[in-house]
Amino acid sequence: MDIELYAALTDSIEYALDEADSAAKESKVRFSGTDVFRRVRERIDRTEK
Repeated sequence: MDIELYAALTDSIEYALDEADSAAKESKVRFSGTDVFRRVRERIDRTEK
């Protein structure tokens, strides 16, 4: 896979992670790993129906 194709596939993910990092720095709210994964599973379950 060439670098341009890799970048095209991953740039949007990197951008979203950068946004999440910025939001986390500005907020005092923190979630445990258990809470995060529970929320992710709930969203996945909703989209599978």
